[in-house]
Amino acid sequence: MRAQPPGQLLQEKKNFFYITVQALEDAITNPNVDVADFWSNYGASAGQISDCDVGNLLHVVVDLIRLRPHLVRRAQPIIIDKLVNEVPELFIGLNSDGYNPLHLAIKDQSYELFLHIDSICNESGSAVVKRYFDEALAQTCSVANRTALHTFFEKARHLDLQAAEVLIQHATDEQLAAQDAYGNTPMHYAASFHHCHLEGLKVVEMLIDRDDQVIKKGGGSGQTSFLEIRNANGYSVYQTLAQSMNGERCRENPLQETAFQEMSLLLKKHYMRTRGHREATSFLYGENVDDIEISFHYDNLPTSINWQDFTDRFGQDSTSGIKLDSVLQSVILPSIEIRLHGEVVGEYITRKDMAPIFRWLHAKGVRHVINLSVDGSISPDNSIQRCLSQISVESLDWQREDMDSEAIYKASLQWLERNPHNNQHPLRKLWLRWSGKAPVLQSWSREKGLPKFLGLEKVYLFKPERHGTCDDEDHIEQAIAQFREELAENSPGIEVIVKEAVTKSNNRRESLAPPIRRGFGTDSAYDSDLRRHLESSSYFSRPLKENWTAIRQTSASTAGEDVVIAVIGDGVDIMDEALRNQCLIGKSFDYWDSEDGQMREVFLPPFVSGSDGTVMANLILHVCPMAKIYPIRLPKAGLILDADSLAEAIEAALAKKATIISMPRLMMCVLAQDGPGKEKNERKKDTGHDTDIPSLSTVLRALKRVQDENALMFCSTYRIDIFNAYPKGSLFINDIFDLDDNRHEHSGRYFLFPGLDFPLSETRYSMSDDECFVDGFTRRFADFKCASPNSVSTALATGLAAVIIYLVKLGVMSNDCRPDDPDALVNFEFAADAAETIARPDAMARVFRNLCPDAKSCDLGQVWHSLNKRMTGLRMAGMWSRRRTFLVITSMLLHGC
Repeated sequence: MRAQPPGQLLQEKKNFFYITVQALEDAITNPNVDVADFWSNYGASAGQISDCDVGNLLHVVVDLIRLRPHLVRRAQPIIIDKLVNEVPELFIGLNSDGYNPLHLAIKDQSYELFLHIDSICNESGSAVVKRYFDEALAQTCSVANRTALHTFFEKARHLDLQAAEVLIQHATDEQLAAQDAYGNTPMHYAASFHHCHLEGLKVVEMLIDRDDQVIKKGGGSGQTSFLEIRNANGYSVYQTLAQSMNGERCRENPLQETAFQEMSLLLKKHYMRTRGHREATSFLYGENVDDIEISFHYDNLPTSINWQDFTDRFGQDSTSGIKLDSVLQSVILPSIEIRLHGEVVGEYITRKDMAPIFRWLHAKGVRHVINLSVDGSISPDNSIQRCLSQISVESLDWQREDMDSEAIYKASLQWLERNPHNNQHPLRKLWLRWSGKAPVLQSWSREKGLPKFLGLEKVYLFKPERHGTCDDEDHIEQAIAQFREELAENSPGIEVIVKEAVTKSNNRRESLAPPIRRGFGTDSAYDSDLRRHLESSSYFSRPLKENWTAIRQTSASTAGEDVVIAVIGDGVDIMDEALRNQCLIGKSFDYWDSEDGQMREVFLPPFVSGSDGTVMANLILHVCPMAKIYPIRLPKAGLILDADSLAEAIEAALAKKATIISMPRLMMCVLAQDGPGKEKNERKKDTGHDTDIPSLSTVLRALKRVQDENALMFCSTYRIDIFNAYPKGSLFINDIFDLDDNRHEHSGRYFLFPGLDFPLSETRYSMSDDECFVDGFTRRFADFKCASPNSVSTALATGLAAVIIYLVKLGVMSNDCRPDDPDALVNFEFAADAAETIARPDAMARVFRNLCPDAKSCDLGQVWHSLNKRMTGLRMAGMWSRRRTFLVITSMLLHGC
């Protein structure tokens, strides 16, 4: 018998497929056709026939039911059951769009059919059927490389909760983390304004539960959860939700806006509970350009404060100062003594309770705190109520011995009265410190004690210190066992965790003493170049500040914006009076592992200095009192220069659009003089193959951005050849160089600034309590740890650059002076963009060159003497005003005169 040609055989199969499809349609749609007859005639070939466009017979069933959903009940008894149980491989067959039948049913929102197929699989008990079912759900289609779970959340107009539950239950951790062509996971589509309704909230709760399971399975191994994945645009799930909200739609549907707020809170609170500060901040705000803080740690700052000074630094409300999220991951407060203004002028009222701080947090927009730790040992019960009734708290550690739980309960009731939409107490964890008195434990365990807190899950009970009680250890253990037993009887859901007593260390400063208002006399033993340098710079910059302030009030020019200096180091003490309230909040990359178990990690804020940051900022502001300091805190207080963190800090300064980036800490030459190649070749020598060094490449990329954006950056260095290893753009400062080395003459990037010319350690220990290095200098100088004289030199150079920028700004703003104004310049007018131009590295380097007395050197040691000499000479010769003198000096600097 002659074989059929391939084309003829294919056509016959195609014809038979369409005959079968027609019979299938008749069997489902025509009540006069016996469905059982269809299966007896066509069932044997059901798994062998398909069409490249339409797909297989299960695709046909899905298409039919999509058009007429009521037909699903007629198709159920035999056709769907038979296809699923006897030909389960149909689940993974694809049509021309790459959809398998299950995926197609989800896309077409045929949820009744999908759920019926799921029930058949469950009832069959067949491992093969279930395997094909799960495999089909994991398959991706050719449309944006999506799985059925992606499509369900992306396409559904109204979420079917039962279908959502089935899909989420069947999804593996890998499927939940699967990314489509746009980098989106299924949850990127689930957490959308489109799904901001009751069903959407329940679905997000299901997915949050799955994230919890992933975290528990990971066991701290660092396993990545689907909730940590960002899409192709770099957006987290939370950021995608925020992006999806449209203002117009919110106004049209206030109920949906309310659901949006609830969904946002669900994600925010969950992430703050389960991740560290760094991960949570990134999840919520990405690079966090707006510097929104999710924690407030008032630690290692003065504990005796003037309330006006506090609000001047941190702002009075959400419109000024530090920006706080409405939900804070942690708040840490020491015992604070607050001085408030009294009714009489000059009178102060001293308070030792925390109520002003909590009112301030509420004014900042804070409504919920995950972890609250307060040294409230001296706070009265009514003060505790006033504090806790304003903000809901999940984990409370009010560090007071034998705390009255009734005060906390009343505060919780007051909070519930103010928030009627919440129906349960927010407190989940409570930390209690016990003195050893048995009645106290009994008051906590009885029905009117801790069991009243509905929702309380854990109690952390600190044992009494041994010297604080007369009872022996056996009595203590017996009392605790009785406490556990009685609490379990009255409230079985509360877990008790006993901890050893913690001796509190007092490492906080009582206050930051005001700066000294007098300096050393000229006959002082410490009559150094640095002291003279600072006094000379103040002689020049103080009148400049007065003229700047005056013209700024009358000019509308954009040149009136502040010069912001990003200081990369170990943070700055924002409460230090010597900084004259010129310090912004800043950004920190300093995280430490938590030792007390209350938080996943400890976040050290940028507004506290570890060592020398406050001194560096103080030096800059001495030279240029108008500037604003933006502190960036490096890990480990910047004691070790971590390349990755340094790159992050530089990127943060660029994102903030800082006018100047200053890194007084010594920049070690992490790259060899020959650049990355030499380092890479040495690594290749050791390993036998090319190995890139990611940490170094991140620094190079950040420094390349500095160059590309023409940002002005000052770095401290101990060797002149460092600039050969890095991209151009940074200016390097040293306190001394080899006069025989002529490379500095041609580099254009290397300058001498003699900052310290005497033994700093000997001087600071010789200072008495009423002496200071120079007028208005911070007392942090007393514990200043200077790694190198170059640090001070770099700070002084940064301040000088800021003064030059302000001189040019003054000139630009003076363009608006009337012709008859005595300060108007007749023969010279500053370009409108002159202030932006002078802040470029090449332009500033030229001005620095012009400031050097010796054209063949780059020594700026006598710069202020030279500038003051010019100012005095001009004023004496022409009897000009101080402003006009500044403008002439600026013109001379710009033109190299």
